[in-house]
This record gives sequence, structure tokens and C-alpha cells, in this order.
Amino acid sequence: MSVSSRSRSATQRSATQRSATQRSATQRSATQSVARFTISFLKSQDGVVESTLVMIPTIMVFLGVLQIALSGLGHGIATNRLQGDLARGALFQSGRPSTNALTLPLTGGGSIFYGENSTSNPSLSPLDLGSSLINSRSLAVDENQ
Repeated sequence: MSVSSRSRSATQRSATQRSATQRSATQRSATQSVARFTISFLKSQDGVVESTLVMIPTIMVFLGVLQIALSGLGHGIATNRLQGDLARGALFQSGRPSTNALTLPLTGGGSIFYGENSTSNPSLSPLDLGSSLINSRSLAVDENQ
């Protein structure tokens, strides 16, 4: 290696080290400025009660709407599970579904499976004063007999 190529590689290494040092310094200064801004913002909000007074009813409304959505979806899911179990029993000729189903014979052959099921919904809101039981009913026709 010649002297000029050694000096060029040394110059390139020092330039790379300088750019890495500058990037880390820029990142540190950005992090420090964000931290300073956050601390000053939190200090300026010290003792503010209004934000809490606004958040409490907002959270209660959010939990109430979530409870209504959960009970609506829970009813659909419970009904679909019961319907699937009854239909599986009717299609695969297993005799009876695994749920407590009433079997009613048909005059031309076959039978009707009628099932009822009760499940409970979890309560998310302290305002949930109603019953959390979901009653679902379903029918399936077994034409195989």
C-alpha cells in the first residue's frame, strides 16, 4: 500500500467516525429536548382537576357502550354456537346434539332438534345493573331418519 492510499483510508475512517458521533449527538439532543418538553408540560398541569372530572364520565360512557356492544355480540355468538351444535347433530346423524336438545319426531320421517342455552356475559361497567344472562334458542331439522 502506498502512503497516499493509507492516508485516504485513514481520512475515510475519521470521516465515518465523525458522522457517527454527530448522529449520536443529534439523537441525544432530540431525546433531551423531548424529555424537557414533557417535564415542563407535566409541571404546568400540576394540580389540574378539570381533566380528571372530564375523564371520569367519558370512561363511564365508553364502558357503557362497550358493555352494550359486548352483550349484543355475545348473544349472536351464543346463538351461533348452539345452532352449529344442533346442525352438526342433524347432519352427521349422531342421534342427538351434545347440548340439551329436545327431539321432536316428524310424521314423514326425520326429527326436529330444539335447543335452549343460557350463558353469562362478563360485566365491564359498574353501571351494568341488568342481568348478564343470555338466553339463546335454535332449531335444526334432521331429515335422515
